[in-house]
Amino acid sequence: MKRLIAGAAVFAAVGLAIGACTSTPTSTTPSTAQATSAPAATPAQSSPPVAVGRALVASGTYAHETGEDPGELFTRLHAGTAYPSASGHSEYDQEGSFRELHVFVTNIGGLAGHHLTVSINGHPAGTITVSSAGRAVGEWDTEHRQNVPSATVGSKIQVKTG
Repeated sequence: MKRLIAGAAVFAAVGLAIGACTSTPTSTTPSTAQATSAPAATPAQSSPPVAVGRALVASGTYAHETGEDPGELFTRLHAGTAYPSASGHSEYDQEGSFRELHVFVTNIGGLAGHHLTVSINGHPAGTITVSSAGRAVGEWDTEHRQNVPSATVGSKIQVKTG
């Protein structure tokens, strides 16, 4: 959990530095989340879709880092074929019924202003919005009544357009 708290500070600093994610949480509970917890992505407001249908932007498979708490998982996000320069990482933490998810994707400037769907094992967590700098940051937790799908070692996270 200590790593995620430190990670949250990094995510917050990145979000402030780049003016990331303009989405708001769907919960009426006050939250510091920077992404919506909606089951489906919201279409872009003013620009046409970059890819036809849903294109994989980045994905990864969760694993434990050496010496970390067994409830904490991490993965590097690797580029999908439609966006070969995309990269990033994701952290997941579970303690009892509390679950927390952080996602950071970068090098996706061609998607600026578009919404991306984040899912774990095909279960949607929410959407993130790509900044003009080509970065997207998302943060969800069950404490704020947001949807955070369960994950274990080997679970797959995907970030897609549409």
